[in-house]
Amino acid sequence: MPAGLEKVFEAIGTPVAPGEFLPGPELTPERKALLQQLDEAHQQRTYQRDHLDRS
Repeated sequence: MPAGLEKVFEAIGTPVAPGEFLPGPELTPERKALLQQLDEAHQQRTYQRDHLDRS
């Protein structure tokens, strides 16, 4: 994991208690824009959910 990548998880995540799990967030246009901003800021890339399933 590249140094500083934990900041990406802090920005996209919601803190919960140990053992607690939240449902995945809805992929709204606002959420997509946030992911794109974080990708650019942290020199990362977000792929579509089915990216590895494509032939």
